[in-house]
Amino acid sequence: MHVNLPFGGGTIHVDIPDNWLNGRCYRPRRFESAGDEHAEVLHAVDNLIGGSKDFPALLAGRSSVAIAIDSAYPSLFNELIPVFLECIEDHSNLRPDQITLVLSNTLWNPKQDYDVRLMVPSEITNRYNLVLHDPKDKKAVVRLGETDVILNRAFAEADLKIVVSCIVPHMIYGFTGPGTVLTPGLTYEKVTKRLHGYESVSHPLAVRGCVDGNPFTAQGKLALEAADVSLAVCCPVTPEGRVSEVYAGEPEAAWMEAVGRMRELMAITVKEPMDIVVAASGGLPHDSTMLKLIDALCAVEPVLKPDGTIVMVAELSMGFGPTPLREMLLGAGGLKGFCERFESGGTFLPGQWVAQRFFELLSRHEVILYSQGIEEDALWTMGMTPTNDMQEAILGAMQEHGQRCKICALPDGPFGLARIQTAAASNA
Repeated sequence: MHVNLPFGGGTIHVDIPDNWLNGRCYRPRRFESAGDEHAEVLHAVDNLIGGSKDFPALLAGRSSVAIAIDSAYPSLFNELIPVFLECIEDHSNLRPDQITLVLSNTLWNPKQDYDVRLMVPSEITNRYNLVLHDPKDKKAVVRLGETDVILNRAFAEADLKIVVSCIVPHMIYGFTGPGTVLTPGLTYEKVTKRLHGYESVSHPLAVRGCVDGNPFTAQGKLALEAADVSLAVCCPVTPEGRVSEVYAGEPEAAWMEAVGRMRELMAITVKEPMDIVVAASGGLPHDSTMLKLIDALCAVEPVLKPDGTIVMVAELSMGFGPTPLREMLLGAGGLKGFCERFESGGTFLPGQWVAQRFFELLSRHEVILYSQGIEEDALWTMGMTPTNDMQEAILGAMQEHGQRCKICALPDGPFGLARIQTAAASNA
């Protein structure tokens, strides 16, 4: 079988010998960006999901509106946010100075003011109130009633609260959504440290694509309820980060509609567990950093047998990604060293959940990596096996697992939700 694996801006071609092949090449359906975001927004606003009031009734009599926005996706500001703001003004008596946009921000990969200037058009910044959340500013947050929920004050104290989020699978949240925009996106650093601690990340249901029983999903729902969020606008996005569709309404109902659509398009069902998965991290820009690679590894792992092997390509042209990932991956001393440092909770570094997920995966599977962006010594130090020849790496893995080994190719890596056929329904 001949397979093209995306690598940077090009591809790497490999052959998996047919006489050894027990699986096949699996690919998800293609995501397309919305042909007309303006029409998508108007349709969503006119057809709210989950028993919400109609849009004008939701806005009637409000003295202020705060819109929490997922800042991880600048494409929201291309057309969706401007159209949505027009809808608010068209269906209410609210003045622009009564509308506040609150951009999510995290300890892990924080946005700065110059990022906002690049992301948000001047027509918006000149017309509406704009707040970039600061997770380290204690004065910028407020505790909600008797709960443990702490959120951005400008958002929490508005008369009407709306969340706009992009929906993608996530290695610990299951899927991003309105709940993750609030926690960790609008919360305080101490809350983030508790939420992203070793114990929470090690929960067996805190995995990619899983919603039921996921502690991060539960925390997001708690934040949405405590903040009394009235409306969520949920946008599944393409691999390029463009809005594909728009769902709006009661937060959980709209989110689950969007998640259902993502599962429909991204589903990959493999008939039985594999000894070897040959995969790619998605090509440019999805294979540019270790952060992206770890996401891709988590995406393909569900179809592997215990002690299975992932043979992966990722260019890693930008190295490790957000600080301090390099320090954690190179200096931890593997899973054992990482556990000794972080399991007690006495030490916390932003993004440690990424390193934890990586080391946990390496404790279960061998990862053979073809890359050009990180030196081989560093790959060995992290616990991966570097290769300069993908074809040779595939044949070597086959020999290691035996001539009757099971092998498949997942060239789209992070763009699929890969599951074993018998287990596919259990992760709903």
